Amino acid sequence: MGKRFIYIVFIILCVSSCQAPVSKSVSDKKTIQAEIDSILKIQEDAYGQNNEDGRKVLATTCDDSLIFVGGDNGGIAGSANYYVHDLADGYIKRPSEKIYRIYDETVIVSSVYQSFKVFDKDSIFFNARSTKVFVKSPRDGRWHL
Repeated sequence: MGKRFIYIVFIILCVSSCQAPVSKSVSDKKTIQAEIDSILKIQEDAYGQNNEDGRKVLATTCDDSLIFVGGDNGGIAGSANYYVHDLADGYIKRPSEKIYRIYDETVIVSSVYQSFKVFDKDSIFFNARSTKVFVKSPRDGRWHL
C-alpha cells in the first residue's frame, strides 16, 4: 500500500506540473481589448485625416522597425515615419468585423476595411483585410503597433 500511495502521488505531481499556464482572465482580456480599441481609434481617426498632422499622430502609436504586409512597398519599415507615408489616402469604410487574439504581451487584431488611393486624375479602391500586431513595450508599458 505504501508504494502504491507514493506512486499515485508521483503521478499527480507529474501531471499537475505539465499543465498549460493559466491564460489571462476575462476581465484582463476586456481591459487589454479596451486599451487596443483606444489605440485603433486614434490610428483610424488619424488615418482618416489624410494629412501630415494625422500621420504624426499615427506614428506615435507605432514602434520603429515594424513589419507590415501591404502598402506600396509591403515588408519591413525602417521607421514609423516611413510606414505612415506608405498608406493609402483614406477610408471609404472604416475597419469593422474585428477579430482579437490576446496573448500575454501581444495582441493580434484583424479587420476588414475599404480605402482609396489617388493617382493623378484616377483613383484605386481597395477592399482589404488588415492584420495588426501590438506588443506591450517593456520600456514604457504601453501597447505599440
